[in-house]
Amino acid sequence: MKGLLLKDLYILKHAYFKNLTLVLVIYTALGLAMKLSFFFNIMGWMFGFYVVGLLSLDKASNWDFYASALPLSKPQLVGEKFILLLLCALAGFAYGMVMSPLIQWRMGTPITESLLVALIVTLVVLLYFGIMMPFVYKFGVEKGRTGMLLAIAAFGGIIMFLGSTGRLSDETPIAAFSWMDENPLPTIALLSAAAIVVYAVCWIVSVAIYNKKEF
Repeated sequence: MKGLLLKDLYILKHAYFKNLTLVLVIYTALGLAMKLSFFFNIMGWMFGFYVVGLLSLDKASNWDFYASALPLSKPQLVGEKFILLLLCALAGFAYGMVMSPLIQWRMGTPITESLLVALIVTLVVLLYFGIMMPFVYKFGVEKGRTGMLLAIAAFGGIIMFLGSTGRLSDETPIAAFSWMDENPLPTIALLSAAAIVVYAVCWIVSVAIYNKKEF
């Protein structure tokens, strides 16, 4: 497993290091200049797409064919990508932690609030890419991304439909998180539990899809 992580980290460094450095510099400058903390919290999202891109490189190099000859199980091969996504999400959170003093200096946002937002974004990133991975393993990277976007659009359409029929109040999504101002721990605990469960289920589903492939 360590060898798999090193292999992908070397590829990320070789293929995306310059691009990643440029994105970090530009997003940091834009965030400070425009006073938008969005640019500081999106990095985990960006890192995740680099990992998904590794699957395209694996396919282009017939990596799965060679990996089938290694003393590694398919759950390990799939699990390594999930571990790498987790590390990327944590890297994005670490970036948010480092930038939180600058956010306070530039925008007046308390450090604790910046860290809370960074943590929530990290959990959302895990949910997003966890759900995306089965689509990617089933349909490939490009179609998998499209499938994920369609799933999000469908979910948004359902919410809008329920709102238009009066079955869902316009204030419901906001009200569900309004009590975070007083005590954010329950919401953080709920999102954390959801992220862990969904991540584990999506890993299992991805392994089942990968097992059916022939190399």
